[in-house]
Amino acid sequence: MINKLKLIAASSVFMLFSAISFAAGPTIDSFAIGGSVLWGAYEANGSETVATSKQTDSGEIEVVLGSVFAEVDMGQITLGLDYIPFEAESETVTNVRADTVTSGTNTAYVIVKDHVTLYALIPIGDSGLYAKAGVSEMTVVTKENLATGGAYNDVDVNGKHIGIGYETDTSSDMFMRVHLDWHDYDEASATNTNTTNISVKADLDGYSAGISIGRRF
Repeated sequence: MINKLKLIAASSVFMLFSAISFAAGPTIDSFAIGGSVLWGAYEANGSETVATSKQTDSGEIEVVLGSVFAEVDMGQITLGLDYIPFEAESETVTNVRADTVTSGTNTAYVIVKDHVTLYALIPIGDSGLYAKAGVSEMTVVTKENLATGGAYNDVDVNGKHIGIGYETDTSSDMFMRVHLDWHDYDEASATNTNTTNISVKADLDGYSAGISIGRRF
């Protein structure tokens, strides 16, 4: 499902950018602030390497998140900044190691915080449809109890986002959007604080569907 959504979103953005020609000088039509609620489904892949021994695991997670945003409408493009003012905590996972390097039970969970996205919205004609492209940064905090000992420092992770949506005015200065977005985060890597012989890597991607409400000024 995620791969199909990637193809749909990527194709929409590619065709849109191929068809747009921008005006010579930018103008500011309006400012806007608002909030969003979204449901997301993500796939995660992770690994722990101890010396030359490597163990991997993967899983899926569904989340409901809220965010606030501020935008400036420049006519043919809208630039915005979105911030999630909440922390998201994963479920605790348990992994039992039994190899020639070490053995024992590992438990861990992660906290994601300070997620900020810089994005652009480009209208598709006068239909109310638009395409979205953005980049983000978030902090990943690991909480673990490892058989190998030690811990891992916080890691800043960058992401890329593309999507499509529909916007409609609900009054002279209020609007509502529904949108579908695909998210691809860079691989996060951290080394054990006790020894450089132990490291972990994690990769996350997924999609989300949401509703946004905003006001223009």
